[in-house]
Amino acid sequence: MISVVSIFGKFFDFWIRFFLAIMSGGALSNLIERFFLGAVFDWIPMAFFNLKFNIADVEITIGALFASLLIYESFLKVNINSEEIISELKNLYGVDAEFREGQFVAIENVLSGGKILLIQRTGWGKSLVYFLCAKLLRKNANNSGITIVISPLLSLMENQMSSAQKIGLKSEILNSLTSFRRNEILEKLKNDELDLIFTSPETLMRNDIQNFLNDLKINLLVIDEAHCISDWGHDFRLDYTKLNTFIKSKNENLNFPILATTATANNRVIEDLKIQFGNNLKILRGKLTRDSLKIQVLENMNVPERLAWLLENLEKIPGTGIIYCNTRRDCEFVSSFLKKNNISSESYYSRKNIKDEIINKNALELFAENKIKVIVATVKLGMGYDKKDISFVIHYNVPQSIIAWYQQIGRAGRNIPEAYIFLMPNIDDEIRNRTFITKSFPQKQETEEIIQCIRNSPFGITEKNIESKVDINSSKIRKALEFLEHDGFTFKSEKKYFVTSKAFKYNEEHYEKIRASRLLELQQVNDFIKTEECYSKFSVNCLDDYSAHNCKKCYNCTGKNILENLTLSKESIQIAKDFMKSEVLIIQPLEKLPNGEELKFKLKQGICLSRYGAEGTGDIVKRVKYSWLTNYPNEVVENAAEKLSLLVHEHEIKNITFIP
Repeated sequence: MISVVSIFGKFFDFWIRFFLAIMSGGALSNLIERFFLGAVFDWIPMAFFNLKFNIADVEITIGALFASLLIYESFLKVNINSEEIISELKNLYGVDAEFREGQFVAIENVLSGGKILLIQRTGWGKSLVYFLCAKLLRKNANNSGITIVISPLLSLMENQMSSAQKIGLKSEILNSLTSFRRNEILEKLKNDELDLIFTSPETLMRNDIQNFLNDLKINLLVIDEAHCISDWGHDFRLDYTKLNTFIKSKNENLNFPILATTATANNRVIEDLKIQFGNNLKILRGKLTRDSLKIQVLENMNVPERLAWLLENLEKIPGTGIIYCNTRRDCEFVSSFLKKNNISSESYYSRKNIKDEIINKNALELFAENKIKVIVATVKLGMGYDKKDISFVIHYNVPQSIIAWYQQIGRAGRNIPEAYIFLMPNIDDEIRNRTFITKSFPQKQETEEIIQCIRNSPFGITEKNIESKVDINSSKIRKALEFLEHDGFTFKSEKKYFVTSKAFKYNEEHYEKIRASRLLELQQVNDFIKTEECYSKFSVNCLDDYSAHNCKKCYNCTGKNILENLTLSKESIQIAKDFMKSEVLIIQPLEKLPNGEELKFKLKQGICLSRYGAEGTGDIVKRVKYSWLTNYPNEVVENAAEKLSLLVHEHEIKNITFIP
């Protein structure tokens, strides 16, 4: 007969081993291994020396193990049942609220602990999953602990916080735009007053924030837009890769769950994320088709034709929407044209400083309140932005991949029965995208020159001083510095760069593989433009979801325009050409020298009379520059004189000097 004392002895033995393992940062598998090893080392001596040993010892050991594991599991696992989850859903979202397919399962998995990768279509409700988990985990911990949500974009954080606050979750944003409130926000965290904190990877990985987090109870870590971690992803961010360090340092000791979410992870990205998060990453993957979207690829159009199409057809599309451009310049250009032709519009892109970001904030507020017809934006407004009634998305420029395009069109049709998606293909974007991809990583010769410059500065060197010592474009220097620091060849301290002991080796083979992958993705875009298949099915297949069906509503499925009465007239094309001819571009003056020194005199704004290659003057300049002609035609001079005459009068200019 097995005695209670024997079971207690084994039970006590397990928990001694348990606490020793916890102190050394062990996981559950390590605890089980240590227990059985201990048991084996108990049994072997008894068998060897022919001591009293029978099957009862095995039964005692196994019984104690399972009893202990049950207690251990309840010690780690959140004790929340399905009724509580459903009850909290209705408390936060209303009595009629119901889960979409897969949401309940996702919440259960998060609450059970571990690392979860959640891949679901745009607009599915990934934020609902971590909002509910944040509430339930905090409630289960006697209203203590914080959920950290890491997001890549400032607009996304503001959007998420607004949604969280609407359902009563106490939250704050910790990033560069809230730096003036940092102490106040950290004090709230210290006093355990918040349910959620939204932050960027750059802010999270600051040394002062890392030290501060050591004293916090973390209930859940959410990595939104997790594809940014993978350099195979369409929107790879170097700062996101540093999250692995944070996860490894915190998760081993604190045992909080991790939820990574994305709508745009193909199989290659998923495999990379498995490597980075570890093989114990659980993947929950749903269908990616968006049934509310009606898609059409328009005919190839030049710049005046695209502007004219927008002029004639924007007002025919019901509701408000987004026009995506690839550059800041195009955002301003398109928005200015629309405004001049009485279509309410604002531009939105990454601006130079916090002061200028107020312009973006005002633009988003107008758009959110449907006070403008359209917001013209770069990918800065791409990921995660959640406005329920966006009824159209138009791509003025061609994106670099179908995956990026899918992410952006996902802003539309979230809480309305249908939305309209238009893509405007043109040959110029094909050339620009290919050039951008081939130059997406720093060049070997330039990188070697920059790291040698840092080596020659034993007391460190600032980015501005590097610019003054090497003949390389400032944006290329910045990119090279980011990669050098990421790969461990340099480090930054108090705005100065230093070399590390790690020998520099240019990672050419890896860069070339990624370039090749992205060029294949660009080819997918070209195939998409030319395909006669269902546009929706084609795009979802590019994300390795082969469950999609023909949508029966795109241009290819129906054989007709997705919106009636789409037109493009010669009159509108001429209006666009006239606008381009009259456009004067402002050249902002330098305020500092490349080494960071202030200028001793103040420069005034300059002007540019045309965009290179644009319709009219810009096109003539492009053609003549590489031709046998030695002089520009009179048309260029006349256009310049016409524009300058207005400026001469406006600014009371007395003299004009020609500089060859």
